[in-house]
Amino acid sequence: MMPDALVDRVRRIRELCEHKRVLDVGCCAHGELSGRGRSTFLHREIAAVAGELIGLDNDRNAVEAMRKEGFQVVVGEAENLEGSNLHEFDTIVAGEIIEHLSNPGLFLKGAHTLLKPEGLFVATVPNAWSFTRLKQLRKGIDDALWTHDQHTCWYSKATIQFLLRRFDFEVIELGFCSMFRSDRRLKRLRDRLRLGWAMHPRFAESVFVVAKK
Repeated sequence: MMPDALVDRVRRIRELCEHKRVLDVGCCAHGELSGRGRSTFLHREIAAVAGELIGLDNDRNAVEAMRKEGFQVVVGEAENLEGSNLHEFDTIVAGEIIEHLSNPGLFLKGAHTLLKPEGLFVATVPNAWSFTRLKQLRKGIDDALWTHDQHTCWYSKATIQFLLRRFDFEVIELGFCSMFRSDRRLKRLRDRLRLGWAMHPRFAESVFVVAKK
């Protein structure tokens, strides 16, 4: 992957999960049941290509709803994977979940334990330096008004690498995903003309990382 590459999040995760035994942590779309109906619902996309897929989430109601749809999902805590009675995965996916955790180190320690040798840890995290966040700060808007109330921290391309290395992961892919685009054509043109710098991948909404055990 080229430095600062813009990654198609769903497509790349599908590629990394194809024919693999996969654990999807935080699989219930943050408990938003309506999200499961979208064609881009990540767990459904992974299920279409994985050899075996197990989801894990702490939202009991959402887990039960997903089970009724035929998904194999267990109730559990990301910060206590070692107590989940699960083991030996080729790939663990953490899509926009690490920033919700009180102790991400416990999660990464457990993920490292559950992965097979040479197994892959695939994650996306909100980018601290995204265009939309910088714009809100530039306008002087209190970040408490636009930050998800379940988020505990922000990550950058640098800090997610530093965190993974602390738990003996080798980062093998690093890029960005989910570039913000206004749904208004004229505003997209104005942003490109006035703020061309903001169209660079490093200002995308999320950081995309793949690490090897």
